[in-house]
Amino acid sequence: MPESALDWADQLSRLLDRAPSAEALAAQDDAALIDLIAATERAKGRLAAAQARAEAAFWDAQIGEQQRQGVPRGQRGRGIADQVALARRITPKQASDEVALHRVLLGSLPRTSGLLEAGEISEYAARRVAENVLVLEEEDRTRVDIDLADQLPSVTARRAGDLARARAQELDADAAVRRHQRAVADRRVSLQPAVDGMSILRATLPVKDGVAVLKVLTEAARSAKTAGDPRTKGQIMADTLTASACGLESPDDIPVE
Repeated sequence: MPESALDWADQLSRLLDRAPSAEALAAQDDAALIDLIAATERAKGRLAAAQARAEAAFWDAQIGEQQRQGVPRGQRGRGIADQVALARRITPKQASDEVALHRVLLGSLPRTSGLLEAGEISEYAARRVAENVLVLEEEDRTRVDIDLADQLPSVTARRAGDLARARAQELDADAAVRRHQRAVADRRVSLQPAVDGMSILRATLPVKDGVAVLKVLTEAARSAKTAGDPRTKGQIMADTLTASACGLESPDDIPVE
C-alpha cells in the first residue's frame, strides 16, 4: 500500500529531529561543514518542490469537490488560499500568489520544476522564472523553460529571473506591458513589526510614484537641514512621511491610544 502524505510528513519530521546539534557541528572539519551546507541547500529545493506538488494537488482536489457541490465556475477556488495560508503561516494573499506560481511551475515548466525537485536550483530561482512567464501563452512558457534549463543551475536566482524576463520579451513583446500592468495592479502598503517598539512601513509602488515620494521627502530633509534642524536626514524624512500621511504638522501630534 502506498505511503500516505501523513506518513511521509512524519518521516520527514523524524529525520529533522536527528539533525546535528551546534556542539556536534563544532567538532566537524570545514570541508564537512561545507558539504552539509550544500546538502541542506539541495534539500531545501527538493522540499520546496514537494510542497508545491502538495499545494497543486490540494487545489485540484478542492476545485473538484466544489465542482461536485455545484459551486458556479466563477466562484470556484474561494477559500482554498485561506487553508494553504493557515498551513504555511502566511497571509491568504501570499498563499494565493504562491499556489498560482506553483501551478505554473508544475504545469508549464517541467524542466525548471525538475531542477527544483533535484535540488539543483533554489525555490527562489524557480519562483523568479515562473513569475516572468505568467503573462505568456503556454507555447511561449514551454520555450522559455527549454531555453533556460541548461543555464539555471549555474546562475543566481536574480539572474534566473532576468534571463526568463529577457527571453519572455523576445518571444512576446507585449508580455512586458502586461507584466507591468499586473505589477501596478498589485501596488500596496504593508506594515510589519520591528524591534524596540518600531515598525517597518513598506510601499510597493510604480517607479515614477516611488521616485516622486522619495524626492519630496529628500527635499524636505534638505530644506530642514539648511534651516539648522538637528535631526538626521533619515529622521526628517521619516517624520515628514508620517506627518504628511496623517495630515498633521508633526508626528508628535499623533494621539496615543
